[in-house]
Amino acid sequence: MNRFAQVSVVFLLMVALAITTSAADGPAPTQASKTGPIQRDGDWQGPRQLSGDAFSLRRRSTWELWRDRDQYRSAILTAARSDDAEEAERAQWILERWRRGILADTPSELARRLAALSPVEAIEALLEAAQFDAATIAMREAYGTLDFEAVSQRVAITLDQRFPVYARAAVQSRRTDELFAFLDVASSTSAMAVCRRDWAMLFPGQPLVPRQPPLTDADGLPSAAETWDGDLVARTEVLLDLIAGDLAAAMESAAAADRSRSEDSNPSDINDTAELEKPSNHPDQPLVRTVRLLTSQWPEMAAHAARLARQWDRSLPVSEDASNGQAATEVVSGRENAIRFWADALIAAERSGASDIRAEAIAGLITHLDALSRIDDGSATTKEVRALGWRVLLIHGEIDAALDVVGQDEPSAAAMIAASASRSAEAFERLGFPADQIDTHLESWIDEAIAAQRELFESMDLFTSGANQPEGSETGVAPEIEKLFTLIRLLDRVNLDGAAWRIADRLSLEDLHVQRPQSSSHYLMRDYVMLSLLWTTHSDWMIRLGMRDWESEPTLISRNTISQITVPESYQILWILQQFVELRRPQVGTATAFQIACEIARAGEEDRRQHAGLVAELAQSLRDGSLRRRVAAEPELARLFRPTAKAWSDLFAAHGRPDLAEPLLRSRSGDGDINAALTLAKEYRMSAPAAIGRQFDDEIWDAVAQSSSDGNPRFRDDVMTAVSAVGEQLRAARDAGDQRTADRLLVELRAMACTPSTDMRQQIAEIFAELGQWQIADEIYRSLFLITALGSEETLSMFEIARKYQGFVAEATASSVETTESAFETAQARSIRAEELQLREQAIGWLDIAFASSLDQAGFQPQLYLVFSRLIAREQFELVVEQAGPTATREAIVRFIERLQQLDSMDITMAESILPRLEEIGMQDLVVEELQRMIEAADLHLDIFPADAVTANNVAWGAAVNHVELDDALRLSRHAVRFEPDSAIYRDTLAEILARQEQYEQALRIERGCVIDDPGQWHLHEQVKRFQQKLSKSR
Repeated sequence: MNRFAQVSVVFLLMVALAITTSAADGPAPTQASKTGPIQRDGDWQGPRQLSGDAFSLRRRSTWELWRDRDQYRSAILTAARSDDAEEAERAQWILERWRRGILADTPSELARRLAALSPVEAIEALLEAAQFDAATIAMREAYGTLDFEAVSQRVAITLDQRFPVYARAAVQSRRTDELFAFLDVASSTSAMAVCRRDWAMLFPGQPLVPRQPPLTDADGLPSAAETWDGDLVARTEVLLDLIAGDLAAAMESAAAADRSRSEDSNPSDINDTAELEKPSNHPDQPLVRTVRLLTSQWPEMAAHAARLARQWDRSLPVSEDASNGQAATEVVSGRENAIRFWADALIAAERSGASDIRAEAIAGLITHLDALSRIDDGSATTKEVRALGWRVLLIHGEIDAALDVVGQDEPSAAAMIAASASRSAEAFERLGFPADQIDTHLESWIDEAIAAQRELFESMDLFTSGANQPEGSETGVAPEIEKLFTLIRLLDRVNLDGAAWRIADRLSLEDLHVQRPQSSSHYLMRDYVMLSLLWTTHSDWMIRLGMRDWESEPTLISRNTISQITVPESYQILWILQQFVELRRPQVGTATAFQIACEIARAGEEDRRQHAGLVAELAQSLRDGSLRRRVAAEPELARLFRPTAKAWSDLFAAHGRPDLAEPLLRSRSGDGDINAALTLAKEYRMSAPAAIGRQFDDEIWDAVAQSSSDGNPRFRDDVMTAVSAVGEQLRAARDAGDQRTADRLLVELRAMACTPSTDMRQQIAEIFAELGQWQIADEIYRSLFLITALGSEETLSMFEIARKYQGFVAEATASSVETTESAFETAQARSIRAEELQLREQAIGWLDIAFASSLDQAGFQPQLYLVFSRLIAREQFELVVEQAGPTATREAIVRFIERLQQLDSMDITMAESILPRLEEIGMQDLVVEELQRMIEAADLHLDIFPADAVTANNVAWGAAVNHVELDDALRLSRHAVRFEPDSAIYRDTLAEILARQEQYEQALRIERGCVIDDPGQWHLHEQVKRFQQKLSKSR
């Protein structure tokens, strides 16, 4: 071994000894010792001694330089590039320690672990150990290295998954300032920048060491932003400005970013606005548009979008030459851009009251959509733009124009939209199955569809991907069959169950198959029929079709499909339950056993009553092992018989048998299932000493605070379970009057809410709402909405957040309904306070903005565009009534009524929840007029679809709650009961109407029958009591 190698080995051994000795000899150096000057004697001369003659000085130089990173880092970087091998090696050794966060005060055991890890793994280990200062140094050392981007991305993922763990550790160890410093150097996304900002706002008084940025800069960008690209910087600046409430600064930042991007993309012609400004659904849409949208600057947005749309209109040629390929392509592109801008113009004009622009936008959209239908090149982009066009028209009440467009592309979608608007006859017509021909032509329609499917199946092997493929070959299902699936849904909506079942039954043939493209596998059409039934109210039909008389056993596909409607979503559980039924009821056949097994797994209300005895026997079979022995030939099912199997405890809980579920939950909890432990903690909090619940909560947190358990990482879902456990601890402390503990836990929970994970933020906001901490929850939701609106990497969409926020606000501002004689009589709600009205306005405004912003994105079922539009319009209508009171203008009220009429000609929700308020503000005539119109619409509908008891009952109820047109209400209610005589709900409506007509004796007789049929409905008992009182008073 040469001299240099000998020196290197000795050197490394001595340094390792020095580290161990330092950690063991005394307390760790203070913060000042890590950053302040070090006392030295005259013999030590700093970095020059790394390669000095005396080994002791070389070792000491390495030691001192390692301890004082802030003063000597630049010298070490220089030394690492030295031509002197030993000097470079010693300097590199120091850098490697810093890159792993190994400092002079690092505990020796931790230092040994860190030395064996990669730098990014070391950062994660330091975060788990709450060594945030060391993690900050390690993160800073990653700057400028080839691995920096990978390190940054992995740290972002780690914080996204486990931030609450680090936040609680920082609070408990009084290291909140150190975690802030780490966030400042580690932030690599907009959400992380908000996390840093929220942390600083929550802990504003923390002492800071000189190297950390002052907390007064918390609203600005983190220091890590120097490594970001320009787009991320711009979006984050706008985001932080909006969160801070500085709208002027946000608009200024957005405008500057748009100008910069425009200059970069087209420096030669920066004045051509139409070329520079992207349409609304372009991935690089202008930030100014986003800010206008988020801050409801509707007039500006309407004018701007209309101006750009007109520019695109003028750019199109007067005549379109389809023979010129390039020109035709440019025309299509121009019309697409015009549609995008007219869509923006309509959205903004509707909300700003700009009626001229609104009319112009509607005309522009219809014109361009019609033109595109004639020159459609079949491209995906054109299809997306056409979808944007009809969606925008649809949600703004232009139903006919929207249906004309969507009907050309997707007749089934047009049919479902029409049905959602209570235009059922039109829905059948658009689908190609006129309602008046159902009785006479249904069998021939089914025959034609079956023949088309057989022909397609036989030809699938002859076709490859290309333009000559037959229609339906991309899925293997003939279009005629797809239309019948939609017809089943339409028939289900109007209660024509016989016809709907006939289609499902006839298509479920033994020899009717589907072959998917590029696949040699064949599937039964029956399986596709079952999938289509998921969109109906007939899960019982799925069970009936799951095993046909030509089968000896249900197929795996059948069981798997049915498992989507059962509590344990497992096809294997269904098979085990079938074996159980055959074991306990050997006299039933296989098909009946399968049906009973599915009903037990479904655990519906009727299932629970009908199979209560079998469920108790199931628990016994699991305890005595008889069921396990029954399926012993299937070793892959062994895991489902372990005490820790989740499916059984969930099933027993769904059947209302917590006594059977608890032993299984205990077994799961004992095996480390923290979700089971949380369930037990909640149960014990209700029925046992609080200490038992706290014990489970502590065990949950301890399990998650360790980054892994038995080799299984504890990431996002487990961390949220642990956060929920902290919420339960807070609830328990508050209920026990332990304010000190409750305050401490509240701070910890708020610290966790700073997480950069959007879905974690949302779930923590829900925890605060459940605890009654409405203001904190509201603050979280406000920032969350903006993060998702301006972020590009979020796990939740802006629309999802807006929907959850609207639900949160509805709960936070729920009216306290006074006790009345009947839960079904019109309740007099207290007046909503001004701050509550403001909160509700903001919530529905956000939902409206998010909904409008999502129109260019696929994902919704077509009819949901109407559903959400109605929801938004109803809430806005109700707020207008609440705010204006007696001074509400008829014009505004009539406008909302007409809009809801457009969206649904029989909107029972409006009749039930909003029209009663109109009577209170002196507009009884509008109530009567609207209900008369609704009753007329119902009569027309029932002339065509007399079996639709749902519509008859709903409209009857709407008239009853408003106490108008009671004779018509009684007629409609009797119509519903005639078609559904077993329905306690419909008979209860009939009894209510009779009572309102002072026919108390008849009402009481009907209501008592309802109680007999459905004794579990407490409301029915209350109704009986009320009618008895009314009858007594009337005599």
